[in-house]
Amino acid sequence: MSRPSAIPFARWRRGSSTYTSQENRAGRSCSPRFGQLTETLPRNWRDRLPDCENYYREHIDRLSGPNGNGFARGLCPFHDDHNPSLIVSVTGRGLWKCFACGEHGDLVRFHELVMGLPFTAAVRDLLGWDPCA
Repeated sequence: MSRPSAIPFARWRRGSSTYTSQENRAGRSCSPRFGQLTETLPRNWRDRLPDCENYYREHIDRLSGPNGNGFARGLCPFHDDHNPSLIVSVTGRGLWKCFACGEHGDLVRFHELVMGLPFTAAVRDLLGWDPCA
Protein backbone atom coordinates (compact mmCIF):
# COMPACT_ATOMS: atom_id res chain seq x y z
CA MET A 1 0.00 0.00 0.00
CA SER A 2 1.51 3.32 -0.97
CA ARG A 3 1.10 6.34 1.22
CA PRO A 4 -0.86 9.35 -0.06
CA SER A 5 1.33 12.22 -1.21
CA ALA A 6 -0.67 14.86 0.68
CA ILE A 7 -0.08 13.29 4.12
CA PRO A 8 3.41 13.47 5.67
CA PHE A 9 4.91 10.01 6.19
CA ALA A 10 5.04 10.32 9.99
CA ARG A 11 1.27 10.75 10.15
CA TRP A 12 0.44 7.73 7.97
CA ARG A 13 -0.03 4.33 9.60
CA ARG A 14 1.38 1.51 7.51
CA GLY A 15 -1.13 -1.15 6.53
CA SER A 16 -4.08 1.01 7.52
CA SER A 17 -6.30 3.51 5.79
CA THR A 18 -6.69 5.68 8.88
CA TYR A 19 -4.88 8.79 10.01
CA THR A 20 -3.63 9.59 13.49
CA SER A 21 -6.17 10.89 15.98
CA GLN A 22 -4.78 14.41 15.71
CA GLU A 23 -5.49 14.63 11.98
CA ASN A 24 -8.73 14.70 10.05
CA ARG A 25 -8.97 13.47 6.46
CA ALA A 26 -7.69 16.78 5.05
CA GLY A 27 -4.57 16.58 7.20
CA ARG A 28 -5.51 19.56 9.36
CA SER A 29 -4.97 19.45 13.09
CA CYS A 30 -8.20 18.96 15.05
CA SER A 31 -6.93 20.12 18.41
CA PRO A 32 -6.79 22.63 20.02
CA ARG A 33 -8.30 24.76 17.23
CA PHE A 34 -11.34 22.51 16.92
CA GLY A 35 -12.44 23.31 20.47
CA GLN A 36 -12.18 27.01 19.70
CA LEU A 37 -14.57 26.74 16.74
CA THR A 38 -17.52 25.80 18.94
CA GLU A 39 -16.73 28.67 21.30
CA THR A 40 -16.63 31.35 18.60
CA LEU A 41 -19.66 30.22 16.58
CA PRO A 42 -23.25 30.02 17.83
CA ARG A 43 -24.26 26.53 18.95
CA ASN A 44 -27.02 26.26 16.33
CA TRP A 45 -24.98 27.66 13.44
CA ARG A 46 -25.79 24.73 11.11
CA ASP A 47 -29.54 25.31 11.56
CA ARG A 48 -29.11 28.99 10.66
CA LEU A 49 -27.35 28.49 7.30
CA PRO A 50 -29.13 29.97 4.25
CA ASP A 51 -31.43 27.89 2.06
CA CYS A 52 -29.27 25.64 -0.13
CA GLU A 53 -31.29 26.08 -3.32
CA ASN A 54 -31.24 29.89 -3.18
CA TYR A 55 -27.53 29.97 -2.32
CA TYR A 56 -26.54 27.63 -5.15
CA ARG A 57 -28.75 29.52 -7.65
CA GLU A 58 -26.71 32.67 -6.92
CA HIS A 59 -23.30 30.96 -7.26
CA ILE A 60 -23.66 28.26 -9.94
CA ASP A 61 -24.19 29.01 -13.63
CA ARG A 62 -26.82 27.06 -15.57
CA LEU A 63 -28.21 25.32 -12.48
CA SER A 64 -31.12 23.10 -13.49
CA GLY A 65 -34.25 22.61 -11.49
CA PRO A 66 -34.09 19.85 -8.89
CA ASN A 67 -35.11 16.35 -9.97
CA GLY A 68 -37.43 14.12 -7.93
CA ASN A 69 -34.62 13.28 -5.49
CA GLY A 70 -33.69 16.93 -4.82
CA PHE A 71 -30.52 17.05 -6.95
CA ALA A 72 -29.70 19.70 -9.56
CA ARG A 73 -26.90 19.95 -12.15
CA GLY A 74 -24.83 22.98 -13.05
CA LEU A 75 -21.46 24.27 -14.24
CA CYS A 76 -18.63 23.82 -11.76
CA PRO A 77 -17.09 27.17 -10.68
CA PHE A 78 -13.76 25.51 -9.78
CA HIS A 79 -12.62 24.71 -13.31
CA ASP A 80 -13.39 25.69 -16.91
CA ASP A 81 -16.63 23.76 -17.34
CA HIS A 82 -18.66 23.67 -20.57
CA ASN A 83 -21.04 20.83 -19.72
CA PRO A 84 -22.85 20.58 -16.37
CA SER A 85 -20.69 18.26 -14.27
CA LEU A 86 -21.56 19.59 -10.80
CA ILE A 87 -24.34 17.84 -8.89
CA VAL A 88 -25.81 19.62 -5.85
CA SER A 89 -28.39 18.53 -3.33
CA VAL A 90 -30.73 21.46 -2.81
CA THR A 91 -32.18 19.84 0.31
CA GLY A 92 -30.63 19.06 3.68
CA ARG A 93 -26.95 20.01 4.12
CA GLY A 94 -26.48 20.99 0.47
CA LEU A 95 -23.97 18.31 -0.46
CA TRP A 96 -22.27 18.69 -3.85
CA LYS A 97 -19.77 16.90 -6.09
CA CYS A 98 -18.11 17.75 -9.38
CA PHE A 99 -17.58 14.65 -11.48
CA ALA A 100 -15.00 16.41 -13.69
CA CYS A 101 -12.53 17.85 -11.15
CA GLY A 102 -13.48 15.68 -8.14
CA GLU A 103 -14.16 18.51 -5.66
CA HIS A 104 -16.95 17.77 -3.18
CA GLY A 105 -18.38 18.89 0.14
CA ASP A 106 -21.30 20.65 1.77
CA LEU A 107 -22.61 24.21 1.63
CA VAL A 108 -19.92 25.55 3.99
CA ARG A 109 -17.09 23.89 2.03
CA PHE A 110 -18.50 25.31 -1.22
CA HIS A 111 -18.52 28.80 0.29
CA GLU A 112 -14.95 28.30 1.60
CA LEU A 113 -13.69 27.44 -1.89
CA VAL A 114 -15.66 30.10 -3.79
CA MET A 115 -14.76 32.94 -1.43
CA GLY A 116 -11.29 31.72 -0.40
CA LEU A 117 -12.12 31.81 3.32
CA PRO A 118 -11.18 29.54 6.23
CA PHE A 119 -13.96 27.53 7.88
CA THR A 120 -14.96 29.91 10.69
CA ALA A 121 -14.89 32.96 8.43
CA ALA A 122 -17.01 31.12 5.84
CA VAL A 123 -19.62 30.17 8.45
CA ARG A 124 -19.70 33.72 9.81
CA ASP A 125 -20.08 35.09 6.28
CA LEU A 126 -22.93 32.69 5.51
CA LEU A 127 -24.69 33.63 8.75
CA GLY A 128 -24.07 37.34 8.27
CA TRP A 129 -22.63 37.32 11.79
CA ASP A 130 -20.03 39.79 13.00
CA PRO A 131 -18.50 38.70 16.33
CA CYS A 132 -17.23 42.24 17.00
CA ALA A 133 -20.72 43.74 16.88
